[in-house]
Amino acid sequence: MNQMFTGPSLVPGLPQSLVEMRELVSDLRFAVRLFAKSPGFAAAAVLALGLGIGANTAIFSVVDAVLLRPLPFHDPDRLVMVSERWNQTLPASDTNPLNFLDWREQNHSFERVAAIFPTPLNLTGGDEPEQVAALQVSADFFPMLGVQPLIGHWFRVDEDRPTGDKPVVLSYGMWREHFGGDTKIMGRAISLNDVTYHVVGVMPRSFDLPQTPADLWIPSELDRAGHQTDGRYLTVIARLRKGISTNQAVADMDNLLAQIKRSRLSFNAQVVGMRVIPLAEEITGKVRLPLYVLLAAVGFVLLIACANVANLLLMRATVRRREIAVRTALGARRWRLVRQLLTESTLLSLGGGALGLGLASWGISALTMLLPADFPLSRANEIHIDGGVLAFTLAVSVLTGLAFGLLPALQISQTDVGESLKQGGLRSGAGAGRALRSALVVSEVAVAVLLLAGAGLLGRSFLHLVEVNPGFQPQHVLTMHMFVSPESHAWGEPVGAYTERVVERIRALPQVDGAGSIHFLPLSGKLSNSGYFRTDRPTPKPADLPNANLSVVTPGFFHAMGIRLIAGREFRVSDRFGGPGAVVVSESFARRAFPNENPIGKKLGIWWTFMEQGEIVGVVGDLNQVAMNAPRDPTIYLSAIQAPNLHASLVIRTSADPKSIARDVVNAIHQVDPNQPVGDIASMDEVVSASVARPRFQTLLVGIFSCLALLLAALGIYSVMAYSATQRGQEFAIRMALGAGAGQLLRTVIGEGLVLAGSGVAIGTGLALILGRMLRNLLFGVPAHDPVTFTGTAIVLMAIATLACWAPARRASRTDPMTALRHE
Repeated sequence: MNQMFTGPSLVPGLPQSLVEMRELVSDLRFAVRLFAKSPGFAAAAVLALGLGIGANTAIFSVVDAVLLRPLPFHDPDRLVMVSERWNQTLPASDTNPLNFLDWREQNHSFERVAAIFPTPLNLTGGDEPEQVAALQVSADFFPMLGVQPLIGHWFRVDEDRPTGDKPVVLSYGMWREHFGGDTKIMGRAISLNDVTYHVVGVMPRSFDLPQTPADLWIPSELDRAGHQTDGRYLTVIARLRKGISTNQAVADMDNLLAQIKRSRLSFNAQVVGMRVIPLAEEITGKVRLPLYVLLAAVGFVLLIACANVANLLLMRATVRRREIAVRTALGARRWRLVRQLLTESTLLSLGGGALGLGLASWGISALTMLLPADFPLSRANEIHIDGGVLAFTLAVSVLTGLAFGLLPALQISQTDVGESLKQGGLRSGAGAGRALRSALVVSEVAVAVLLLAGAGLLGRSFLHLVEVNPGFQPQHVLTMHMFVSPESHAWGEPVGAYTERVVERIRALPQVDGAGSIHFLPLSGKLSNSGYFRTDRPTPKPADLPNANLSVVTPGFFHAMGIRLIAGREFRVSDRFGGPGAVVVSESFARRAFPNENPIGKKLGIWWTFMEQGEIVGVVGDLNQVAMNAPRDPTIYLSAIQAPNLHASLVIRTSADPKSIARDVVNAIHQVDPNQPVGDIASMDEVVSASVARPRFQTLLVGIFSCLALLLAALGIYSVMAYSATQRGQEFAIRMALGAGAGQLLRTVIGEGLVLAGSGVAIGTGLALILGRMLRNLLFGVPAHDPVTFTGTAIVLMAIATLACWAPARRASRTDPMTALRHE
């Protein structure tokens, strides 16, 4: 057993590399035999490391897929998002078609510029009408991304015109699910919004634009003649020319904006600049900080696991001091001893890495089910264990083994040979490394405090979020989205009349207490905005025109949603198309536009299709439209009969379970129009829940990791105190022989443990104060230095530390003095 320590080689003349290889193999064999003799120790170390490495592997796989891996397009680093900056609250906006055409034709920074616009389409001709997710795209979209079709071809430039053919490109999923993967599908006719399109291509399985998933793509058909008065609804993506930076592109687009404002000042007066940012950054912007927080959290868990295993190795080092002294006396060099000990620690960490991979595989499956609705979905589909993740796990395992093994290896390799070989040398070295073990416990507790405080801040923030009154009553409300085909129902009065007829038919159903519609459902992530002005005052200049949120609703919407009426009345069916315009405003709008005045009867000028002026007939309560943690911005409501919209998100209040009447509601709609599909069927409770999915996701995971850290820290305290109590058996026996009581020994052991825990709590609290500032952007309703959270964290840690010290203290207090002294 000792031959590997006695000299550089047992076979003279061997190359140094071969010598080192033989020594490494010998070290590995020895480590395996050593752990086989101590399976409990090995299992405990591997389990602790497996939990830490597994958590890191799982979260890294998410970070790798979402943040680190390049977008699956040609030369993705040159893809950017282009948008406008406004002079009011909105940092950026969608783009007007005429502005887009000017950008595409006159810019000097981009190779290609493409516009996209997501919209639902009604697919008919099958057994039942279906609403599908479509993406209207300009001709440059596919060539710019550079992903070749699986079958067929992209749109041609001549097909991206109002007078051109009607081509459609299918997604892989649409092709397989609706058309059975028919390879002869090219040229096949399908009906979308009662217009015939012909299939020209099928995209590969992996093709999708993150955050804008689509079942199919159709041409946007933009031209200058047909979009003179359109609003802003296009998202613009561009490819930078080689050698052009984003800053150069911004300067170029700012110059172009100045030209556009000279030709269309009234429409662009509030645009103060341009915004050009990398497409990957735009896609991942909302999830970047939460993912880095999770990655830091699992990193802290691994640190605690490393400290735990390092403490276990230090404890074993005391037992092995005589063994190491013998080997040193036989000629083993210090570096040789250190390498042997590092080999043992690395073998443990590799075992932990193997276990961690298994845990990570299960963890990834769980993570994908918990991902929030606003997560970049196509990026989420790439989350799996691949070569990069395997390399990460291997690197973490090796570095972890070196990290937690180095201090014990250096400490044990400094063994005093003469002292350790004396009779009782084992006992004489028992106290060696005690300070280091204590320092490791303090660091474990400090990191656990850091994680627990972070979880506490996020948890209290989430509780504040879910307790927010959204301004409506989501209970017992069913929602579904209906898109009215413009080809089946002409713009104007027929659209409004059709929507109201559908709502009236739904109201007639049993168990329906109220029904209405809004063009974009609150908390759905979609919102309209419009400029307005008071008609009883001078019309402001375009650059000074105030803006407000705008929603188009049917009569009965406020009742169905449980939105309180503060003054005046709701919309009526008698508010007809072409008649005097009726407007309902929110309470915050009334305060802002009519301070200290009664807004009822006042008139507003509104920049909106079919409505240039309206009289305020009612004031309703504010509601959360964008998000539960967003301000309740002033809102204008128009009647869907007077200002029709093709989007209608139906809301149906029922006395029964909302989902139980969904089929009856769909049948009622089909009684009005058999070809009208619906989509996004959900209860309003589910919509509210989905709006807080991201903070729930990060709070849940950080909470799980903090509990794991707390458990590991408690085990660390327990193991150190248990070991200390065992090593101090003679001391306790003498104390008891001299008259010390069991209670005194109990308090001594627990007190020593609490001193370590208290030191860790103090250090961890200081670190948590810094962490709070970093988490500020993720918190809602909770200060970054919340005293309740930090006080609660300290109390929990000290309570857990007391419990961890109790068993060792109890064992020490029951020491039999005669037995202990006789053993010594």
